[in-house]
Amino acid sequence: MKLRLTPVLISIAVTSLVLFGGWFIYNSLAMKEPVIEIAKDFPGVEDAKVDRGERITVQLKLSGEANIGAIVDSLRRDAQRVVGNKTLDITIEDNSSEELDTWWSGVLFEIAEAMENRRYGEIPGLLESHKREGMTIDTTIDDAYVYVRITEGAHTKFVLLERMPPTLGAWSA
Repeated sequence: MKLRLTPVLISIAVTSLVLFGGWFIYNSLAMKEPVIEIAKDFPGVEDAKVDRGERITVQLKLSGEANIGAIVDSLRRDAQRVVGNKTLDITIEDNSSEELDTWWSGVLFEIAEAMENRRYGEIPGLLESHKREGMTIDTTIDDAYVYVRITEGAHTKFVLLERMPPTLGAWSA
């Protein structure tokens, strides 16, 4: 039996087109688009992008008045049905300034210490004690994160501080 080269190559090309085209459509319609639509439904979300791989990464561009706690909490719950058992990572793009970043770096050690010792209730007081004139600080908390929004003038910085789950006594140091 002699195989002809043209029909074999056409079969390979059509099969590849169907397989990779199907994967692309699944990736776009079943994963990326629903997560983007969920994210864009929240007030304060200006743009959302999704990168899909081993982990699903959602990049949010937020306006200054966005309620970061409500957005991330709802996104984690609503997107879970779409992403399934994959890990959902959320990154925030804000319009922070160099001054806000420098201020945050100066406060970070005390915030990290409160996070490490699971004294989350001290964080608002620590931030308020370092607050500058004209600065607004909002903090909220849920089961996974402590959310911080720092506004100074036209610039806003959003920070997600991941809470540590409690460890069992047998494994704690």
